Amino acid sequence: MNSPSKLKKVKIKDIIEEDKNEEELEEENSAYYARHTVIIDKPIKLDLNKIMIPYDFDNNRYVIKENDIKFYENKEYVLKTLKIFEDNPLFNIEKKLNPQGCCKKFIFVYLPTLIVFLIYFYITFLLAVYTFFNIGVLYYCFVVGISLNNFIKILKYSFYDKFKVGQINKILNAENKSDECIQNKIKWQLGDSSYFLEVIKYE
Repeated sequence: MNSPSKLKKVKIKDIIEEDKNEEELEEENSAYYARHTVIIDKPIKLDLNKIMIPYDFDNNRYVIKENDIKFYENKEYVLKTLKIFEDNPLFNIEKKLNPQGCCKKFIFVYLPTLIVFLIYFYITFLLAVYTFFNIGVLYYCFVVGISLNNFIKILKYSFYDKFKVGQINKILNAENKSDECIQNKIKWQLGDSSYFLEVIKYE
């Protein structure tokens, strides 16, 4: 059985440990709030060397408000150049690309379809002969042909998009070689998925 003196010592020790724990908790809390205050009070640094211009799907053009770039020293040039891009159908994402010239039309419109269906008809003919023109096989080939046609359409749109992005990049690269871009040390580039343009200031 524990004596009264031992019980008192144990209780005093527990009280001292509790006080220590409370002090440690207070120190941790004060340190946390100090760190938290520093993070909150830290000013937000604007990136003055880059402007991102989003694509407006309602009006089908790249647009940015003048008020959003009031801090930018070349804002007049940016807005003027955007107006030029707006008049170019290549900068309209929703507009279907119409390749100019017989050669480009053949490559982008007819060639993919021609190659795929030549291969498909060859395979279908071999299957029909091998199965003695089985109705079930021919019907299955017909269904596959419809699916293949839809796939070719998707493939052509992919070719169109890549070609369109290449043409836009050519225009942007030509603009980057202009006297105004060189003098002000700025360059244009196309963002991911063509959903925005970037104007970057370099040293």
